[in-house]
Amino acid sequence: MATVAFRSVAKQFGDKSVLKGLDLEIADGEFLVLLGPSGCGKTTALRMVAGLESPTSGEIEIDGVAVTDLPPRERDVAMVFQSYALYPHLSVAKNIEFPLRQTQMSKAERAAKVTEAATMLGLADLVHRKPRELSGGQRQRVALARAIVRNPVCFLMDEPLSNLDATLRAQTRSDIVTLQRRLGTTTIFVTHDQVEAMTMGDRIAVMHEGVLQQVGTPTELFFNPANAFVAGFVGNPGMNLIHAARGDGELRVGEQSLGAGPATGTGPVLVGVRAEDLVLDPSGVDATCTGVEILGAEVHLLCSIGEDHVVVRQSATAPRPGIGEACGLRATGNGVLLFDPTSGQRLS
Repeated sequence: MATVAFRSVAKQFGDKSVLKGLDLEIADGEFLVLLGPSGCGKTTALRMVAGLESPTSGEIEIDGVAVTDLPPRERDVAMVFQSYALYPHLSVAKNIEFPLRQTQMSKAERAAKVTEAATMLGLADLVHRKPRELSGGQRQRVALARAIVRNPVCFLMDEPLSNLDATLRAQTRSDIVTLQRRLGTTTIFVTHDQVEAMTMGDRIAVMHEGVLQQVGTPTELFFNPANAFVAGFVGNPGMNLIHAARGDGELRVGEQSLGAGPATGTGPVLVGVRAEDLVLDPSGVDATCTGVEILGAEVHLLCSIGEDHVVVRQSATAPRPGIGEACGLRATGNGVLLFDPTSGQRLS
């Protein structure tokens, strides 16, 4: 196990700046998720820890030692890829054993470690099969077994669940977290899926356009986002962002009241309100229902307030407007946050 640190790490590909001065520390034994949309730099950051990419500037440290100039084989990390990256001509056992074949370990020792890893991941009955004979979930478990058999100081996982179906993805999420807790190995997990991030990470580092936006626990990011991007990206659905104005203790859209506002301050704001804190109210702000998502016990109403698109979460049994019908919306005041409409930064 080890700590991992990015020290003012920047990366450019030609004229494109992919990472812009990333400063981030991952604690020993921590499960940290790098979360962000495609192109935000999260995979590039992960590849630099593995030694597959080199920083344009800055340093990467593992356990307090700069590894920026070390080749991948000398970093003692193991990477799990989105595409599994298994050798199709080798059996499950041989795939798991592969990282050990370059060591001084005896054949018996290698076999014992393969058996231990395969058993840990429920692959004991599949060790003689080839990858083509396995399901997607089984292939991903082989890739995980190949990583843990080395007993590395750090696991690096690059969107390892994105090729799995929804049910299998949920089960594998649980399997990976359980495995990481059991081994206590420092883990950096890259994903664009905020559900994966919220359910797996000890902490989440949210990235956007090469810039680290906020680092915190899932609860911290959900209830106390530092800016409008984090607010809208974290949560399922993300926080609604509504252009409004504050003044006289109210938040107003045009001449209509969205709900109670701060006692002080005036001028335009971006109002952040979660889907469960936005309710139907005829006396609220004029809106139009643009869609209905039925999710069993609850329903998501997709609505528009002018140019802003919002989601209202309510019980499946509650009355609701039809698609295309007008309705009124009001913020209940629970958890309403205000952001600067230009910079997106959180307002006190």
